[in-house]
Amino acid sequence: MRGLLRRNAIKVDEALLILDSTSVHTFGMRFPVLVSRLDDSLRVVDVRRVMPNRLVMRMRDARHVLECHPDVDLRPGDVLRVDGEQELRGR
Repeated sequence: MRGLLRRNAIKVDEALLILDSTSVHTFGMRFPVLVSRLDDSLRVVDVRRVMPNRLVMRMRDARHVLECHPDVDLRPGDVLRVDGEQELRGR
């Protein structure tokens, strides 16, 4: 439930996938993150750099959120592939 809170940074090769949620906050975080909202097929529909102590409201066309390092090059239309993808889709 605490996501990236209490961390000092996130590495470029790390990310946090939050399933079944499109709203996130960065209250209490110590660093900016790239917030990407994904649809049911894990396609990026929205990307924004979010500074600490901000709220990102829900998005109707999205289903999941990916939080990662702000220097990651993600763009709308990109499709996420992760290990265990069948497990994720089977939820």
